[in-house]
Amino acid sequence: MEILANKWRPKSFAEVVGQPVIVSILSRQIETKTFKNVYLFAGPSGCGKTTTARIFAREINNGEGEPIEIDAASNNGVDNIRELSMSAYQAPLDSNYNIYIIDECHMLTTQAWNAALKLIEEPPMHSIFIFCTTNPDKIPETILTRVQRFDFNRIPLDVISDRLEFILNEELCSPKYDRSALDRIALMSDGYMREAISLLDKCLSYSDEITLDNVEKVLGLVKYDLLVDLNNFIVDKNQAEAINVLNKIKSSNSNLLSVLDSILQFFIDCNKLKKFSHIKYTSIPESYKDKIKITDDITLFVDTAFKYRLIANTLDVDIILDVIIIDLCNR
Repeated sequence: MEILANKWRPKSFAEVVGQPVIVSILSRQIETKTFKNVYLFAGPSGCGKTTTARIFAREINNGEGEPIEIDAASNNGVDNIRELSMSAYQAPLDSNYNIYIIDECHMLTTQAWNAALKLIEEPPMHSIFIFCTTNPDKIPETILTRVQRFDFNRIPLDVISDRLEFILNEELCSPKYDRSALDRIALMSDGYMREAISLLDKCLSYSDEITLDNVEKVLGLVKYDLLVDLNNFIVDKNQAEAINVLNKIKSSNSNLLSVLDSILQFFIDCNKLKKFSHIKYTSIPESYKDKIKITDDITLFVDTAFKYRLIANTLDVDIILDVIIIDLCNR
């Protein structure tokens, strides 16, 4: 079966989510035919740069021809830029514009950028260049000042969850899912839509029922029930039960550094819940909002977990997890 991330890759501006301002500007440029010759799409991997570039290219050429995609990670030398220049100065055969999408352009060598400078300064009127990068800081300033730049952001978690919900409704006749499970996947994706859809695909390979329990099992996450219990026992200063819960977490999760990160993230969410009194500012599932005990010392919880997280790469994480619980229970 087709990979969901490929199947649900946006094919029009209407399907691009999480980048409304960029989509609005590019759509208006299409409507008014005021598009530029050189663009820079910058942002983290998986947030829609190359996808948006492909859609933009199709819109510019009214669906005719195909954009030429170049992977700068493996085509990053002077000779590659010279070949690009020779091609760009030739009139297009099957469309109005030659459109080049240069992915990972920060991988171009300094000499390659120097060779591209004239092409960028005086681009052929029938050629358009869309440079895509995850690291704009590596691009020479002489280039940055000559492009129209768009910065793509990580996608909000609720937008990702909404998209996952839409995909499930389209893929399955009667989908069974918990919104809390989709929120958990969205949190794991770190704001990247492609990653979120890939994680959903993995969960669907296990079961058509996307429940929080199934998601935690498939993705190897710390069970949310145990995070809540751990927090509540610490708040009650019940060290014995808190250590008992921690041992359960350790026994079912091999990556203890990830466990520490999950505990830290949970404390941060609790801190946000205390401050804003609403879970929409957190990644806490709706069904758990009334089960969590929020202490006035929650900032101390965050500070303590964060302090130990900084040294976790150089010390035994197993011991550090115990120390965090003991420390907090005896404050």
